[in-house]
Amino acid sequence: MISVCDFFIRRERADIAQELVKEFYISREECAGQGFDGFDLSAMDRYGVFEVPAS
Repeated sequence: MISVCDFFIRRERADIAQELVKEFYISREECAGQGFDGFDLSAMDRYGVFEVPAS
């Protein structure tokens, strides 16, 4: 799923990556717990994919 989100971020569609993370209930802590480091998650952090949008 990290690769899929990175794909959409590279295509300048961080909004789709954010929706995927939200839809599949993926948290940054879970990703880090599965062995992904800051480098793997840096693009997602840069575009705020894990941030909950204000309603």
